[in-house]
Amino acid sequence: MKDESVLKAVCTAVVLGTDDNEQLVHLTPYEAAKAIKAYLEASWRPIAEADKTITHQDHFPSVGMTLRNSDRYWVRDADGRVYEASWSEGNNGRDYWWDWDGESPVDPVEFMPHPLASPTK
Repeated sequence: MKDESVLKAVCTAVVLGTDDNEQLVHLTPYEAAKAIKAYLEASWRPIAEADKTITHQDHFPSVGMTLRNSDRYWVRDADGRVYEASWSEGNNGRDYWWDWDGESPVDPVEFMPHPLASPTK
């Protein structure tokens, strides 16, 4: 299973110290899974902190429409559903978050910044 190989790699990479016999002590798979889950859970940020800068524009002259969207983010709604969305601006005079899978406007409460993004705070 792919998840097991990732956990084994994390366990091998993380050295907690040495035991009485000078042997390296590593995380157990359970400890690694728990740490990864805690890290990901702590990474969610309030949706108000998401960068809504428009980075993509698509023109559709045949229907007289221009779509303007921000970068895509992983977002989470109040019920805990996680999906990919972007800020959509000026489409028919409305601004909203757009769910790319559900193809509909949504109201997320949190987003997950890219892991390499600079912290905002």
